[in-house]
Amino acid sequence: MHQLLSRYENHLPRKLVTEWRERLRLHAAYCMRNTGVMLKIARQFLQANIPVVFFKGPVLGQVAYGDYVLRTYQDLDIMIRSEDLIDVYKLLSQGAGFKPMRSMNSFELLSWARGGREFMFHHDGIYLDLHMRLTEGPSRFASDFVLPGSSYSIEILSRKVPRFSPEVDFIILALHGTKHGWPELRMVGDAAFLAHVSGLDMDEVDRLAGHYNCRRAVDLTLWLGHAMCGLKVERYLTGGKTPLPVVFRAGEHIATRLKAGNWMPGKSERLRMMLGLLDSLPARASFVWHTATAPKLTDIRESGDRHPWLLSFLRPFKLFRRRIRSWTGRR
Repeated sequence: MHQLLSRYENHLPRKLVTEWRERLRLHAAYCMRNTGVMLKIARQFLQANIPVVFFKGPVLGQVAYGDYVLRTYQDLDIMIRSEDLIDVYKLLSQGAGFKPMRSMNSFELLSWARGGREFMFHHDGIYLDLHMRLTEGPSRFASDFVLPGSSYSIEILSRKVPRFSPEVDFIILALHGTKHGWPELRMVGDAAFLAHVSGLDMDEVDRLAGHYNCRRAVDLTLWLGHAMCGLKVERYLTGGKTPLPVVFRAGEHIATRLKAGNWMPGKSERLRMMLGLLDSLPARASFVWHTATAPKLTDIRESGDRHPWLLSFLRPFKLFRRRIRSWTGRR
């Protein structure tokens, strides 16, 4: 809408121009409000001396599209170290006025930090999504590999905000898109515009992808960016000038679905895609093991003071018992 109004407003119906301008105005107000909150939180983290990086959200809008209001998003994504979860929980809930989606005590926070998924806070319609890993998975997916060395920042509204390097951002988008099955064209656009504008250092991308065992997922992201947004790809990480057949088949399947309209793949399809695009059998086994053993908050609360490792051991039995009960109920 922004591009069409900027270049072809005189060729568009007046009713459509009025409607689009109103939608852009409302979206810009939404982004300005969220960005203001992000800048306030960034200052509080700096004062508390807690390492933090903001990614996606308005930061990616500024980097990939040149304007923080030219991107849609639902929450503010923040990467922290797992060891800082308790301090961040106190800072946000006591100092910043945010409410956790579920309140947790110190034991529960420690248990959550060991295995964890993201953790949500909200305040007056604004949502914060805390991440301790680049994706759900065991310790090798932890943010500690990239967070301490991140010295990048970006200026938004005359204030600097800590951010990842373009290469780390691209890995995050590749993992995030693959995890969700690439359900929206805008996810492809984010990665393609980031790569086009930033001029990625492919050797650094290769190093990061090797650490996270996601070279195939990165190649899928590059292929989708080329096929759907015209991104120029000099080389792929796994196949040189052309990606591996498994990557090509997945890309064609996703592109066909996206051209027919945004689609929402099922949970089993997303899991198969993630497993197929991890680079090695040990990485796939590790991912499956974590998916089966990572305790949820209900497991932690029901455990009393049991050690988190015991919860991980008991988790597969609980899943198996639940599946048996669902089968019995159907009969």
